[in-house]
Amino acid sequence: MKTLASALLITLLAACGSEDESLDTPKGLDTVTNVSGTYSLITSAIAMTCTDGAVDTLPALALTRTVSHTGNEFEFEQEAGEIAGITVIESDTFGGVVEPSGRFVGTSVALVSMQGISGNLTLSYNLAGYFNDDGWSGTYTYSAFFHDYVTTCEYESTFSGYNE
Repeated sequence: MKTLASALLITLLAACGSEDESLDTPKGLDTVTNVSGTYSLITSAIAMTCTDGAVDTLPALALTRTVSHTGNEFEFEQEAGEIAGITVIESDTFGGVVEPSGRFVGTSVALVSMQGISGNLTLSYNLAGYFNDDGWSGTYTYSAFFHDYVTTCEYESTFSGYNE
């Protein structure tokens, strides 16, 4: 299961997400007006723990996301795209809210099937952090629930990036 869980993260992390209560202090914006733009998203090493006891540390990743911001809401303009061996059954758009301080939280959930794994998987991901004058930073958390195995794997990492 550890290998499957690790492989799942590597192939699906491009979809992003986390909430971290340690992010209560603004990191650079007094009043958010528009955080739309294309952001790099660079994680640290990714900690994985599963309810079946599997534990691993996965390599850091570098991604790019385009953010659309209207009012106090934001969403990613592009979806993760097709991934070999993965069939998306149902999913929502990754999006969330931005506070005037720049603090944000965004989430998304998808129901997928994965070639070689019995049953469906429910994927939940979110990002939480702060937009600042140069980019964004925070915590990414990703969860995969393997229905037929009744096992959940959690992935967590910090991230940062620049508005390109």
